[in-house]
Amino acid sequence: MNQVIVDSEAENELSDSVNFYERRQPSLGSDFEQAAREAVRTIQADPERHPLLKDGTRRLVMDRFPFVIH
Repeated sequence: MNQVIVDSEAENELSDSVNFYERRQPSLGSDFEQAAREAVRTIQADPERHPLLKDGTRRLVMDRFPFVIH
């Protein structure tokens, strides 16, 4: 499996977003976290499936939530 690097700023943003969604609707935060972690696993399993950006990273635009994983 390919290596995925998740920096501390991304983990903080994930945590903040989970809290935001949880305040809007109970269990929505955990739904978001699950979807985000699944998106990372999708990138890890097949990174070439996602667009290569100029900085050498790849990105995935999440379906259900307005969030992009780089």
